[in-house]
Amino acid sequence: MGQMIDGRWSSGPITADERGRFVRKASSFRGSVAAEEVSPGRFELIVAMACGWCHRALIWRALLGLEEAVPLRVVDPVMGERGWILPGG
Repeated sequence: MGQMIDGRWSSGPITADERGRFVRKASSFRGSVAAEEVSPGRFELIVAMACGWCHRALIWRALLGLEEAVPLRVVDPVMGERGWILPGG
């Protein structure tokens, strides 16, 4: 399985610590967007149903009432050599 590192796809092994836990760099995304700032066409939510974290994003999208403003794309359930495959892509 690969991963995106500094904007480049790496198909090498995923980094783990001595206990086998996944290790990632701290996120550079620190801001947030208020629901009032979301306008149709500005954002798109892309999820992989195989990812447990995507369900949180789907729940928040629903709780904030953003289904109409933020369209949803679901990637292929199997990750390929070069990452997830987008529908129609």
